[in-house]
Amino acid sequence: MLTWLESRPRRVWHLAICVVLICMAAVSCGIADEDALRARAAFDFDCPKNQIKIVELDADNTYGVIACGQRATYINMCHGPYDAECTWVQNTDSHRRHGDDDN
Repeated sequence: MLTWLESRPRRVWHLAICVVLICMAAVSCGIADEDALRARAAFDFDCPKNQIKIVELDADNTYGVIACGQRATYINMCHGPYDAECTWVQNTDSHRRHGDDDN
């Protein structure tokens, strides 16, 4: 049986693998979250996805969206075990930007 000192390199290796996997999952979730926000805003604003600008307003859960002369704030609401199920919810009524008109 290995002592703690002898098994230390193996533990460090396992920890390193776990850290890399968690980082990879976090990066892929971030992209999926932005894609979900873009899809939600495209529907809400009746605007093509390529005309949507997303602006981070605070740490990870509140974003501003500007699209087709409209703007709104969205919050990423999570629930379920470990908050694993998330969806974007519009936190303001969308409205036209000042200076924009329907001419």
